[in-house]
Amino acid sequence: MKDISNQFYENLPMPQRFAAAIAAIGRDDEKELNRLKSSSPAGEYAINTLSARLNDLNFMNMAIRLTLYEQVSRWLLARSSDGFISEEDDRICNLLIKLAFEETASTIVARDRWLEKFGIPLGDFEAYDVPHDDLIGELIKLSRGKENPDKVELYETCFTDFFQNRHPSTPLA
Repeated sequence: MKDISNQFYENLPMPQRFAAAIAAIGRDDEKELNRLKSSSPAGEYAINTLSARLNDLNFMNMAIRLTLYEQVSRWLLARSSDGFISEEDDRICNLLIKLAFEETASTIVARDRWLEKFGIPLGDFEAYDVPHDDLIGELIKLSRGKENPDKVELYETCFTDFFQNRHPSTPLA
């Protein structure tokens, strides 16, 4: 983005600035990220700076990853019991696997909807959110389509409320 004028950067609304910063991080474009940060007005509250928003995104992403690691643990423990357990234990393990898939799928769908609300393309976020753990990636693939609509709505509301409450002047994209 070398040809973009400084005036464009100074007038860039925060939702677009935030999405552009995510994309810059994903491309390892430190120069672009610094330009976005340095032209960012502090806003009404000091917390409404681009750096604060990126820190909050990192915090929320870490919370999502911890949730996914919990589901990976549940999935691996239940899966590893195969063949060594009673019929009742096998039923319980299958329920744990189902729960892990549902929680994972619901979390990912809610996250993706939240990103869409803030105008952050999923591809840009995925480039930003590296490195990926192979087990989490595998669990996400196996979980596709197994989300619980009520949980998706709840998690999306939690993600949105957390961010809106931290950055009250940020309109959704």
